[in-house]
Amino acid sequence: MNGDPRYQIAYSSGMAFLNPHDPDPWLLRLAQRLRRGATVLEIGCGEGFEACALAQLGLEVIAIDASPWAILCAQEAHSNSKVRFQVGLWPDERSILGKSFDLIVDIGCLHTVEVPPQRKRYLKAVGDALTSQGQFYFRIGTDDLTANASSVRRRPLSLPVWWELPTGETLVLPAPARGWRPTQHELVAVFADAGLRILNFSLVQGITYPWEYAGIAVREPFSEWGV
Repeated sequence: MNGDPRYQIAYSSGMAFLNPHDPDPWLLRLAQRLRRGATVLEIGCGEGFEACALAQLGLEVIAIDASPWAILCAQEAHSNSKVRFQVGLWPDERSILGKSFDLIVDIGCLHTVEVPPQRKRYLKAVGDALTSQGQFYFRIGTDDLTANASSVRRRPLSLPVWWELPTGETLVLPAPARGWRPTQHELVAVFADAGLRILNFSLVQGITYPWEYAGIAVREPFSEWGV
């Protein structure tokens, strides 16, 4: 992702890679249950909409993104926020952060990890970075529109992306990689293989993709009472 020229083209043209949007309501409901000062990491924060909303709840938020252009936009757009924005690619950034988190957030990044061993490393690093009672909130695109193993409808491949620039020109970017878009059973199995247990997840209208699974996972063994 670091070298993806689409990010540079979009940001240098004055366009947001993700259009401004309201913070994820499911994430905010989860975050509101955390104690004030709880530690949060957002992986792939983009322009920081969710990260800043979490910080406004009194949480200590670190937000990383592989794109330096995204981080620059986030810092400029949210100059008064207490979020610590930094360029970083997960899980390579794990050792640099040097702390554990009560909540880790991934909205639309896990799908880019298409090689199974790398995906396991990614998720294992998430588990290692959680506190004993920490939770992992994820959103990942899916083609399993029925959320039912007996009948799965498939969407066509992604199409190119059109951006209308402030100058009135139209910028056409190549279609993104198809990415990992699991069924519900595959999702549960892959998380379990990395030592994570999914507490619950639902099929919802997406932020990054038309349809996504939004859910919460914890590491195993999970210490509900911190013991």
